[in-house]
Amino acid sequence: MNDLNKIKNYCAKREVCIFEAKNKLFSWGIDEQEANNLIKLLLKEKFIDEKRYSVAYVNDHYKIKKWGKNKIKSALISKKINSNTIHKAIEKIDEKIYAQNLITILENKAVTIKSQNSTTTSKEKDKLIRHAMSKGYEFDFILTCLTSIKHT
Repeated sequence: MNDLNKIKNYCAKREVCIFEAKNKLFSWGIDEQEANNLIKLLLKEKFIDEKRYSVAYVNDHYKIKKWGKNKIKSALISKKINSNTIHKAIEKIDEKIYAQNLITILENKAVTIKSQNSTTTSKEKDKLIRHAMSKGYEFDFILTCLTSIKHT
């Protein structure tokens, strides 16, 4: 199988960005000039589409992995996706699902750190905030959602 068919097959299996496709080509020992030529063909034939990739990535990571916007943005930036493309993909997030994801994350974490008393202490709230921030959620949004969880 020639390199073009091999990379087309790779791109047809799932959404791939330019960065991932180039890395795959490099891992096969293809030089940069040939990789760039193959990428141009893939783009022309719509095997690679950064906008489509970004939307799919955002959907998968906020719906399935329950990542926050900050973590998703960082991951897409590391894949060399254009900031404007990232912004447009992030805008497509369903805010109701996004908020419910965070509330669920906060409630599940609250169960694991609850102290003996029924009210949440400031130390426990700090732990909840740090946990949510590690998932990539925005600080102000976390504070808003903290008021929605049980026993805070």
